Amino acid sequence: MVYGDISPNNIFISEGLDDSTVWLIDADNIRFEITTGGSVVYTPKYGAPELVQGKDSGRPSSDCHAFAVVAFYLLSLIHPFVGKKVDSTDDGDWADAENDGEDIEGKAFAGLFPWVDDQDDDSNSSGSGLPRSLLLTEKLAMLFEGTFGLGRTTPLLRPTIYHWPEALAQAADMTVTCSGCSMSYYYDFIHPETEDYNCPYCKTQRPQVLILESYRWNGPNKPLNAPCWRYVREISQGTELTIPRRVFDEFAMLDSDTAEVLTSLSDNGILIKKSDHGQVNLSVAVGCHPQSGFQKLYSQMKIDGLTPDIQFWMFAHLNSPRLVKCVIIGGGK
Repeated sequence: MVYGDISPNNIFISEGLDDSTVWLIDADNIRFEITTGGSVVYTPKYGAPELVQGKDSGRPSSDCHAFAVVAFYLLSLIHPFVGKKVDSTDDGDWADAENDGEDIEGKAFAGLFPWVDDQDDDSNSSGSGLPRSLLLTEKLAMLFEGTFGLGRTTPLLRPTIYHWPEALAQAADMTVTCSGCSMSYYYDFIHPETEDYNCPYCKTQRPQVLILESYRWNGPNKPLNAPCWRYVREISQGTELTIPRRVFDEFAMLDSDTAEVLTSLSDNGILIKKSDHGQVNLSVAVGCHPQSGFQKLYSQMKIDGLTPDIQFWMFAHLNSPRLVKCVIIGGGK
């Protein structure tokens, strides 16, 4: 099935923070994939190059391009193909020499120029928008490059939509919200001027955070590999945090957001509660050693003796078990 007209105008999301419903409107565009013939529908600036150039009638790969444009636009605040060839910031005389009287912007949207962060061709690069180094994880950068780099001229090489939800969730789970300017940024960002954990936009010190690192458990006395998931949230006294299922299990579209554990911080400890929707069998241990001292989490558990860098562990009893390291770190640490 091909939706055909992905753009911000056709995507509606729920207003409430407790709801995560998404609608695609104008559903009369939906049809089966066809390679030739039929009407081609797309919103200017979001249509895939093969549609704008009239070479194709629309496929799932065309929808993937439009989705990636929406994602890049919302994150960076610039269009992925509007670089210095288009916005008149090119120092050379390329525009005058080769494109006098032509629709430069139209050629950009048709994919006839490299994208702004092309790894092999910087002729249409852009210094506008938010710095991508502050926005994109390695996985997101690869997805955008695959879509707008090789995928610009070879649609079948574009990453499928299957890869985007997990990559975006992983990125979102590693961000914190600045208490000074309300911008979000990756929790491990070190400001080059302060050489400390400060907001890249206003230099406010990073708030106290709860960091969960999820490892695939290979058995006792086996080394832990790199964490397969990180989940970071600001934490303060009296605030209850929800820890979703994706921290404890493989990422799945249908239930990765389901609440498994609720945590709240007080002046003398931290309370861990199993969610009403929780399905994962969990055990909890306190201390630096992840091999012993686990107690089954039936309903709730209180960890007393709060220290500045309290550390505890959660173990998910699954077919592919997970060991989750949990640390509370104060601002600036």
